[in-house]
Amino acid sequence: MILYSKKDMKTHAASALVTYLRDAIDSIQSCIECYMNALNHPNDWFTMVCDEPHLLVWAKMKGYPYWPVKLMRVDEQKVLIRFFEDHQNAKIMAKKNCFLYSHTNPAPLGYISIAYKSALNEANTYLTNIQQKFGAYNLATSTTPLNVNLINKYIVDFVPGIVRHRESKRSNHTKRKINDTHFATFINALNLMPSDDHTPNPKRSRFNEAEIPHPSTINGDNRSTHVLSIKKTDENNDYTEPVLQTVMNEPIPNFVGGELEDSVNVSNTEEMNVTISPHIPTATVEPLQQCAADKRSEKYAQDLLYLKKYTESEERCQQLTKKMNDLKLCHEIEIKAIDEHNKRLILQAEQRELALQNQLLTARNQYQLTIGQMKEDYNHTITALRNENKRLRHQLFEST
Repeated sequence: MILYSKKDMKTHAASALVTYLRDAIDSIQSCIECYMNALNHPNDWFTMVCDEPHLLVWAKMKGYPYWPVKLMRVDEQKVLIRFFEDHQNAKIMAKKNCFLYSHTNPAPLGYISIAYKSALNEANTYLTNIQQKFGAYNLATSTTPLNVNLINKYIVDFVPGIVRHRESKRSNHTKRKINDTHFATFINALNLMPSDDHTPNPKRSRFNEAEIPHPSTINGDNRSTHVLSIKKTDENNDYTEPVLQTVMNEPIPNFVGGELEDSVNVSNTEEMNVTISPHIPTATVEPLQQCAADKRSEKYAQDLLYLKKYTESEERCQQLTKKMNDLKLCHEIEIKAIDEHNKRLILQAEQRELALQNQLLTARNQYQLTIGQMKEDYNHTITALRNENKRLRHQLFEST
């Protein structure tokens, strides 16, 4: 295994990649629409407005002035924000460092940098796009603190048109579901989408489709024809032979939920069960079939597109998560190995220091011994010289 130190370029590159992947995952979890806009429109994605607009606030980081940011996500008392101009993510405490966006900075600046001017221009562009999409926007008064429990209220006050937009989306979704249901019901009623519940029982019927008069064979007219299959039952509920009656120039009954809205009354002393089998000319059925096929194809293609985008996003998120986990594991292994290497180096340095201390102590002891021996030799020499001096003086005195 190849290990790199903390100052190595590859270690810095791995750390930068982990930071990038973590930011990408946070972006996907915060707003998938912003993430897709960043992929599809890399130049102006930050000023594009999502279906649910993000709240603008003033945020304060240590060492920087209050800066215009987008509120991406709330995590208890902390908020995940994204700065205008450099589009970097950060997580800060909302209570101490955030104010609702207003015309003026909560703490006026003495010096205005180019980056700050660019951030303000980008924030104004975002507000202009909100006005074009939702009609208007309202800014808060200066130094209004941010309360994380009132985010939805802030958004409604900030963009009043969001209420109408949400209701319109909800209404369109409901209408689309109702129209699809009614259309499918109508197609079922026209036997274009056969169901097992409407399949005739051959044992109960003595007539087939060939025996039912076609509209073109009745008086040479192509108008719709209703064939009434009237089933008579006696007191013992025994089945009897059906009687066919043809009714001309009658509108096709309305179907609600797959059942007839109006019932047919037959004046007879005996109880009768009546069902209506509408028969539409071929010239009318084919456009309806084509319309149904086109509608189903369009909806199916749209669903496939949404499913493909969602699958791609999920796969990308999983890949990024896997890469981040792998890099994190490798980084932890490298850090652990570097720590062990540093421990070995520290241990070797301590051993060298102990050896040097021992050498110094030995040298000091040797020095003291040498100094003591030299002092003794000096004293002996001085004593011998003094004795010699006395002897010479005594000789000189005797000679004189």
